[in-house]
Amino acid sequence: MTAAARRAIADDVRDVWAPRAGTGPVTVLDVGDGGDGLLLAADGHQVVLAGGSSAGLGRRVDEARLGHRCTVLDALTTATTRMDLVLAHDVPLTADRVADLAMRVRPGGYVSFAGPVARSVDDAARWSVDAGLRMVARRDDGLWHLVVTRPR
Repeated sequence: MTAAARRAIADDVRDVWAPRAGTGPVTVLDVGDGGDGLLLAADGHQVVLAGGSSAGLGRRVDEARLGHRCTVLDALTTATTRMDLVLAHDVPLTADRVADLAMRVRPGGYVSFAGPVARSVDDAARWSVDAGLRMVARRDDGLWHLVVTRPR
């Protein structure tokens, strides 16, 4: 994902949830490389970041700790904590994976799906409805597609 695409997606996600986030810490599960969650921390939000799937997450977290408010949850805490925001950007998705992510968000939280292929994001949007989420925003910029959902 290019830096410009990552920033555009983070801006879109922030536009949806930031007005509702309040002033406390925001727990973010980024199942990608962790970069989108850390952009939110870089923007001044206090982020409690749950581990992503990429080995690059450790390096990104180290960079974020230097100047941003970012705490990292361990794997056990991550597995048992319902998050304010779940980011599934540029990762392979299935109906089962979307259902799992829907269970990871707290009531009133958000799950965001983004990727370069509209059909993949459309599939995620459809599967999210089956998993008990409803779409609250959709953005398409020609190269990247974003759907933001939340529990019904």
